[in-house]
Amino acid sequence: MIDPRPFMSVPFLLHGRTMAGADCLGLTELVLASRGIALPDDWHAQARSLWADESTALRRFAPPGWDTIERPAGGWARPVLFAPADILATGHDGIAQHVAPVVDPHYALHTRAAWTPRLVQHEQIRDHILWVWRHPESLRRFAS
Repeated sequence: MIDPRPFMSVPFLLHGRTMAGADCLGLTELVLASRGIALPDDWHAQARSLWADESTALRRFAPPGWDTIERPAGGWARPVLFAPADILATGHDGIAQHVAPVVDPHYALHTRAAWTPRLVQHEQIRDHILWVWRHPESLRRFAS
């Protein structure tokens, strides 16, 4: 599990990547870095540029070495469980509009322009989870 409390007061800041302010990509980087998982320096900028195109290309832009887990044809099985340090991509019509780091099997830490970070149960957003990026060591690293 990842303790989300240090991140609950990070204000939303578009393009932010620090505890002084972060958007959903930046918050994801902060949470993962707290557990020793570093994303490439240019990942934030490259992901942001693909996002701006509103295409499905972001799906193929998993961080290097990470696996992409596609939403099954029938939707995510219940209960919806993911591994700590997975990255959820949510949106509509195959186009991602948001990412969030998974902090325990049932919850991810989400932030948006009108929110400070909050825990959201995967089950509440199951129909909007498009895919998940999984670090190759996340299941082993957080198996406790």
